[in-house]
Amino acid sequence: MTFLELCQRTARECSVTGTGPSTAIAQTGELGRIVNWVAEANMEIERAHPDWMFMRLSTLFGTVAAQANYPFGTGAGTCGVTAATFGMWARDSFRNYPTASGNTAEIEMSYMEYDAWRAVYEFGATRYVQTQPLVVSFFPADQSPNVGPYPNGDYTVTGNYFRQPILLAADADIPGLPPQFHMMVVYKP
Repeated sequence: MTFLELCQRTARECSVTGTGPSTAIAQTGELGRIVNWVAEANMEIERAHPDWMFMRLSTLFGTVAAQANYPFGTGAGTCGVTAATFGMWARDSFRNYPTASGNTAEIEMSYMEYDAWRAVYEFGATRYVQTQPLVVSFFPADQSPNVGPYPNGDYTVTGNYFRQPILLAADADIPGLPPQFHMMVVYKP
């Protein structure tokens, strides 16, 4: 169901006179309260567990030789996830393979706490060791991924993350919940 359809259904369930809002945008009064309730109900459901499986997505990005940190973004040298949609990483889901060889040479990457990663891979001469990355860590300030050791070429890194809850605003917006659970938004107390 779309945001507008959820608002209309909520209005009917609340016995609001008429057919409900004709749009979810810029409503005031009773219909404005309905629109706000629906939007907030969706956010509350999605925020209830930041690791709902329906919020889990994948990313795939290429490494750059001698680059350890991959900031948020979708261009070259980034992690393929925008900061606006990112919620949190599924830490133990990362893998990589030499891009030229394909995924038949794929290896799993271990998760390492940032301070340990920094002590091992950004200390003295180890900064200059370049090979296939074996571990992933996340920069504390923005949670962007770091790989270690620094890559010596082109590797394809895959990993999972949980997206942010979806803020319903436009009539055609659709909740992130699986469709069979959309009515939860209508009946959320």
